Amino acid sequence: MPQSDDEIDENNHAKGDAARVSNVSGDAASDVSGDAASDINGDAASDVNGGAASDIKSDAGSDSKSDTIDTVSGPAIVPIRRKHGILLEKALTAWERKYNVKAYEEENVRIMGWFPPVCLMDSSLARLKRCRRLSLSTNIIRNISNLNYMEHLKILSLGRNQIQSLSGITAVKGTLEELWVSHNRIDKLEGLEELDKLKVIYMGYNNVSLWSEVERMVSNTS
Repeated sequence: MPQSDDEIDENNHAKGDAARVSNVSGDAASDVSGDAASDINGDAASDVNGGAASDIKSDAGSDSKSDTIDTVSGPAIVPIRRKHGILLEKALTAWERKYNVKAYEEENVRIMGWFPPVCLMDSSLARLKRCRRLSLSTNIIRNISNLNYMEHLKILSLGRNQIQSLSGITAVKGTLEELWVSHNRIDKLEGLEELDKLKVIYMGYNNVSLWSEVERMVSNTS
């Protein structure tokens, strides 16, 4: 199945973050052997290459681990940067400043891979009066909430979060046409059968294990 722009962006975020984590030890080691070794000669140089290099490499590695927690979700590594995130309201305000836009005027709102990550879909969604496509992928959102404010929403992308259920999705049952929720922790599809206009759903790499849950999807398309 072809990937949407959101899925491509999500993959790029994941690959970029994973690459940055893997480069920490390499960059630290090269800094020691390059800069420090060139300044110190003889026995001191060997000490730098031996002791200091290993110290800096271990320190850099421990720093990266304190800021990032790598969790494997399907074929990609999803870095969750910190345990605590921010409300959508704060991210939305920063997004408006960054791109010099007004949220209430935008039909396409993309707050993906935000830092600090978004942890809650709060009532600030009421500001998205014209939004037809909302992308909040690659954050640490646990629950789908406050969609009742979004009267025109057609496409919702919440891939690579920490969502455990689709509870709350029925708030947009009369308008939603595409739902992208891959790489989450969803184990039940309750509510999906109520999405009357749903045409596309992409939810690979979740925790659905019961065939009865799959039948919910079938009933929605029959």
